Amino acid sequence: MAAPISSTPPEAAQPGRSRRALGIALLFAAAGLALLLSLGLWQLQRLQWKEALIAVAETRISAAPGPLPAAPAPEADQFRPVVVRGRYAEEPETLIATSRAPDGPGFRVVEVFEAETPGGAFRRILVDRGYVPSAKRDPASRPESLRSGGQELSGVLRWFDEGNFALPAPDLDKRLWFERDVPALAAALGTEPVMILAADEDPTALPLADPPDVSYRNKHLEYAGTWFSLAAAWALMSFFWLRRLASGRPDSGRLDSGRGGGV
Repeated sequence: MAAPISSTPPEAAQPGRSRRALGIALLFAAAGLALLLSLGLWQLQRLQWKEALIAVAETRISAAPGPLPAAPAPEADQFRPVVVRGRYAEEPETLIATSRAPDGPGFRVVEVFEAETPGGAFRRILVDRGYVPSAKRDPASRPESLRSGGQELSGVLRWFDEGNFALPAPDLDKRLWFERDVPALAAALGTEPVMILAADEDPTALPLADPPDVSYRNKHLEYAGTWFSLAAAWALMSFFWLRRLASGRPDSGRLDSGRGGGV
């Protein structure tokens, strides 16, 4: 028995398949555009947040120095000027490998400071005293940097975000680090997770302290521009792609069945 022959020619089903393909392509293009635009808008929101954060920090850093808070926290006390009295612990320096223009490679000197409390006890905190060049790594080569006895220290509270996957792990035996990771430094040196970025004790002597400034990385406007540029490029490519799909002729590569027939 012969198989039934469909009364619907293949060409009749092609428009339906083309419309489905066009609909899927349209959804794909719209989803990609929506994603890129949402990422751009998210970066603009991050820009507003970062600018507000910078404004708060600039107001805070210009205030008069006050006592060390009982429980400092990054959100509430970043860039807060403080003044403490106490003494440097009789412990070796911890060095943070760095580079500083125009001085070149060197180290930041971090020491443990025992800050006095009103009750007469001491709080162990971290102090970033500033930069020394590589040639002055050994404290014996810079006797002017040695401190002993009672000290009054001023500076700003800082928690840094300097880490990345490419940095090597610290060498704890040599007390050599590659980032100012305050919680990790505190755990290794037995202090509170608090660091004071010291003000200049003596501008002519090592270590060279950094002037206090608000140093937040803020590239959100650049990132937003990148996402919106990608969205514009996606929209343009999608337009030409969809127009080509919509105007394409199914089976355009085949010869018409009635053309070129045999004799």
